[in-house]
Amino acid sequence: MSSAARYYRSYIGVPLTTPDGHDIGTLCAADIIPRQHSNDKVERMEQLETLVIYELEFRQQTKIDHLIGALTRSVFSEEVQKAMAFI
Repeated sequence: MSSAARYYRSYIGVPLTTPDGHDIGTLCAADIIPRQHSNDKVERMEQLETLVIYELEFRQQTKIDHLIGALTRSVFSEEVQKAMAFI
């Protein structure tokens, strides 16, 4: 079997759900080797999901100046550069 024709034989995944209940994707692990996933591994994936959501929320929060509700200076500068690239 060529390396391009490999098929997944094992998959484990948990939904990525924001604190306000929006599903934004899936955190998953796949392998070409068949595996049995214990409850412990499912719990670890759920812990990783919590960590991923925390990190995404943290990154989003660092883009906003919560005192005035506007983008931070660095994020504003990045957004201006992106907008200028289209002109």
